[in-house]
Amino acid sequence: MISILEFQRRSETGPVMEVNDFDMLVGKRMREIVKKYGITYNPEELVVDDETADKVFQAAVEYMSTVGLYNVSTFRQIQFTKEEIEEIARDYRENHRTQVFGTGKEEILIKPRTSQDTWAPIAMVGSTGPIQQDWHIPFTQLLAQEPTNHGLGCSGCGVSVDGIEPKAGTVTELHCALWEQEALLEGLRRAGREGMHLGVLATVFTFGGVAAVMQNGLRNKYNTQLGIHLMAEQKLDYSRLLTAYFCEQNGMQPWTSATAIIGGLTGSPAGTAVGLLGNLIGQLAFGHGNLGSLFTSHLGGNSGTREACWVYSAAGRAVERHIQVPLGGTASANHYYRGTRVCFYQQLASMTALTASGLAYLWSVGATGLETRVCVNAMQGISGMPRDKVNTLLNTILAKVDEVMPEETRTERYRELPEFYDLKTLKPKPEFLATVKQATEDLADMGVPYSSELVID
Repeated sequence: MISILEFQRRSETGPVMEVNDFDMLVGKRMREIVKKYGITYNPEELVVDDETADKVFQAAVEYMSTVGLYNVSTFRQIQFTKEEIEEIARDYRENHRTQVFGTGKEEILIKPRTSQDTWAPIAMVGSTGPIQQDWHIPFTQLLAQEPTNHGLGCSGCGVSVDGIEPKAGTVTELHCALWEQEALLEGLRRAGREGMHLGVLATVFTFGGVAAVMQNGLRNKYNTQLGIHLMAEQKLDYSRLLTAYFCEQNGMQPWTSATAIIGGLTGSPAGTAVGLLGNLIGQLAFGHGNLGSLFTSHLGGNSGTREACWVYSAAGRAVERHIQVPLGGTASANHYYRGTRVCFYQQLASMTALTASGLAYLWSVGATGLETRVCVNAMQGISGMPRDKVNTLLNTILAKVDEVMPEETRTERYRELPEFYDLKTLKPKPEFLATVKQATEDLADMGVPYSSELVID
């Protein structure tokens, strides 16, 4: 593996390049590489075959060996050889990583998974938008008390504390971060799940903030991950390397979250899948993490489409076959339709594609406990389902999205939890409950394999 110190050296000695020139290189090389390997998006086969997965991996190796990464702190390109990239993949493939989070009865083990495995990915849920102070603790309790939820993939994202907004690198960041961690732990306590994994440290960005929550004993290596995300596409700065080094020296797990945008610099779904895998390889190269995560969306933010499902599968199955690091993902949807049937259909479609493509855990399975429960029940039946059957199911669900989307009301804002749940009883409001029941009945009619154990209340 390449050391983090070596990444700093390459950040200081690589070719000098303007950021716009690097972006041009990404787009140009991606178009050439996708054409060379004959990778094409097939809307009828949203869970890809072995041949497509192999092509995506081969293309990602060439992409990384000719494009590499870009350090915006030094304006230099970080270069790799093809042999170095293949060695990283081989290391992960031959030396399987696992990761333990949580303590006591909340301990979970994340390990590699394949598309043929009949055991379901580990389900976690977390915030997918801003959390207001007055319902922060009830929200955490609501998520934690859901039995099918085994951890918080993403927690926090508080807007303010007593009117004080967190600003990175200032005292207010520490002030808000300390309040937020105590609120999270209180939510777990009320749910009786104190040892649960809290996921990525969301509101805290600087080392001062990280040190504050660690020093106060609010976070530790069993309940925390620190983000080392590459900026789309293929960019980092010294803060990413510092965070990776901090994790390595303190036995903590980095949040290795790869992102590529459909319609962005990587272009088509085929290019996005290659870029997503390249982004993951880049983070594994300097972060040395035991886990990886995939996220894609369109430029407008929608991640529950046919194209997104295909990208997830193409990158996920390439990892399954050639890297085998335990992968995570998010069963997400178009947030403009949150609370409607469209949202639930898209969540199920995302979850189905991820489950059938070898992912080991989902760090966001819906935005509420009820959504998690419905997804997890279906996920158990989908695990190990033959690829042709999964593709039929996905196309049926997404055809239904196309059919009902014009009937649903699109919002121009993010609808927050109090619109769906009574924060005193922590029960879903009647309209939301009715929508979940109707969507679940519809999905069952489409062939989603819910079990008789599913109770929606």
